[in-house]
Amino acid sequence: MCLAKISAQGKLWATNIGINMKQQIRQRPALPRILLSLALAMNLFLLPFSCASQDSPKVAPYVERADQYFKGKDFPRAIQQCRKGLRIEPNNYRLNQILGEIYLRGGKRNPKAFQIALKQFKKVYGLRGNGEHDYITLLGLARANYGLARQDLAQSRELLTKLKQKKLSPTEQKTTKAKALELQRNYLQRLDQAEAWLKEMIARGDGILPALETLFMVQVDRIYPLTGKKRMEQLHLATKAGEEWLQEILRRQNYYKKKADSLPSNQNLSGKIIVVIENEMKKRYEHFVDLELQARGLLHSLYYRTNNLPKALAHLNRILEIDPTRANEYYNRGQIRLKLGQKKEAKKDLETFLRLSSLSEDSPRWKQVNRQVAKLTLALKRGK
Repeated sequence: MCLAKISAQGKLWATNIGINMKQQIRQRPALPRILLSLALAMNLFLLPFSCASQDSPKVAPYVERADQYFKGKDFPRAIQQCRKGLRIEPNNYRLNQILGEIYLRGGKRNPKAFQIALKQFKKVYGLRGNGEHDYITLLGLARANYGLARQDLAQSRELLTKLKQKKLSPTEQKTTKAKALELQRNYLQRLDQAEAWLKEMIARGDGILPALETLFMVQVDRIYPLTGKKRMEQLHLATKAGEEWLQEILRRQNYYKKKADSLPSNQNLSGKIIVVIENEMKKRYEHFVDLELQARGLLHSLYYRTNNLPKALAHLNRILEIDPTRANEYYNRGQIRLKLGQKKEAKKDLETFLRLSSLSEDSPRWKQVNRQVAKLTLALKRGK
């Protein structure tokens, strides 16, 4: 069988997997109505292949090429194709959407990019009626607002730090404080707007994984301005949102593992096609394992801050089960085991940290851990 035919059949089979996955996602039970409230890069595996099924023949090639360049992260060429296509059809939905996604990705390098992205996604939203948008538009609106919220928070903190320096005149202090408070209000309003778009995605059952991911990050960000009891309540809300994100990751991880495991028994596919598709399923499975590591790393930190040490320990155990080479996680687990009174286990973790760590022996952490190991060794010899 020629490679072209293998590739075509492989793509068809993978497309069917995607369809089945989407059906399963829509059939999942509705998520609890909780007060869900950062965002990582969009999962390319979950992006639709194209939103351009109704494009005119003249503009369709530009949409296809822009999509390909965007997914290949060749953003300059993607922008070029978008602009050429928009000269023909200024209100083309997908071309305008791709521009918004590119602007959104530029937010880390260009502070103005989130504002441009928000303006672009608002334009995209105006091209269709309510309820007619795919999740990329809603997610773009949410993440643009979230990015702007983070900028407002950073600027507010800078102004509050400036106030502590006490080098300002009374008038300057008043103006600076007022600006800082205004930025804090803007920050919270942006988070509210982001949350509203994400809740709409979840209610529709579309783009569940990136919605849960971003909601978790929004909830984490809501912690920073709070103190006391309210801060602790928000920490609990954030961990709850994080656990929902993790469960969705594990569900998809399990889905692709089962698909990869079932391939050898499929009588309708040749060996070459099975190898191609099996590699793709394994790649997707590994992607979700990486996401699991990210989620558990963040959750362990939140549980530690709420003093839920058994939960924090459980997430670290799983991280090190997946990847036993992570020096910092041995340090973190050693500190938790110290607090739990598990001296023998703590000593073993801290010794592993010293063995795996790239820190120099003069660094403060290396010295700290070395002292802890010495004390634990002495305590265990004395039977304490």
